[in-house]
Amino acid sequence: MPDNLAHLSSGSQLIRTEISTLIGLLARQAIDYTLPEPAVIQEYLHQAQILLDELHRALSSVWFKHLNPENFKTGGSDPFSAGSALREPIFYGGDAAYSFQYREFAEKKFASDHNWLLANKGFDISTAVAIANALRDVLVEKLTAVPKVLKNKPWWEWTVLPAFSFTLGELAQRSRTDPQVVRRVIGAFCLEPDGGNAQFTSLQEYNAANATPILSLGESKFILFQHYSLWRQSTRALSFGWPPTVPILLRL
Repeated sequence: MPDNLAHLSSGSQLIRTEISTLIGLLARQAIDYTLPEPAVIQEYLHQAQILLDELHRALSSVWFKHLNPENFKTGGSDPFSAGSALREPIFYGGDAAYSFQYREFAEKKFASDHNWLLANKGFDISTAVAIANALRDVLVEKLTAVPKVLKNKPWWEWTVLPAFSFTLGELAQRSRTDPQVVRRVIGAFCLEPDGGNAQFTSLQEYNAANATPILSLGESKFILFQHYSLWRQSTRALSFGWPPTVPILLRL
């Protein structure tokens, strides 16, 4: 019934672009992974929600800037007459495809680039897809185990960060792939540590967290908060040497 699904469109749930924006802001400088006190985390959550709500109001304000009865009477109210009016529906619009569609499309798209990928990246697309699949399986298992893991810890030590973390060894074992090849694949999608996204100062600027969604925790340990971003980028920029994925329409 409609009432059973209404909460899915309540507007209170974060969407991928909002999460990517938060990750992008996080990666503007070196990340401190020390677990804060529960009260501090709660305050971070509260302030993040306030800022995201403010962002939404700012992007949608152009729609209401010239919205008045007189404009409607004269037929002079056209929100699409300004390019800035497109920023809100673009940012908050749905994604173009499901992750499994990107996954299935990747091998077909880069099939003819087999030799180029081996020569320039050190792996082919089939290997990259296999490792991405292994990464998905590893993270799903860890996320599924979160309730059991947290149950054995005091509440002030609760964190789900380990469920988004993985090592090269885990992927090599799960995908049955040489660890050096795994390193090259993960490296192609890994954001530079210590402020690798410093240029992300506004929505119209390049957010490296979209093109390289994997964060480094050291030599062989990494974090991936959004697996969807990994599939999305694997079909967009792999054979082009990773050009900046700039949201051009947001510049309108």
